[in-house]
Amino acid sequence: MRYLLYSSAAALLTLAGCQKSDPEPAAILNQDWFNTFEPGSKGYTIFANTRQNQPRRYYGFRLNADGTYLEYDLGPVDVPVERPGTWRREGNLKYRITFTDPDRSGYLLRISNAQDKQLQARRDY
Repeated sequence: MRYLLYSSAAALLTLAGCQKSDPEPAAILNQDWFNTFEPGSKGYTIFANTRQNQPRRYYGFRLNADGTYLEYDLGPVDVPVERPGTWRREGNLKYRITFTDPDRSGYLLRISNAQDKQLQARRDY
């Protein structure tokens, strides 16, 4: 009888401790994510997987499943540039970004609230 009571209690505690986890990285990989220039929560910025019609403000990124990374930005004369690099996972939706250009410093990319068409991201230097 005690065994049944203890195993039931253990099962309930296990179920109560389960929380909804962040989406799998596959939901954000191999897609272009562009800054919507809308503020997110806690210092994050909202990104969408479709480019907004904002001709002068162009910023985004792409995490590829093979570990490569692309940062999209505007160059010195407002010409779009791509900055290649690599990423390494450092936790749940945290990615260490390193660029192939040694003059470009890397950062920790934090992602939250990832959905099919939108996510929030923040760069920590």
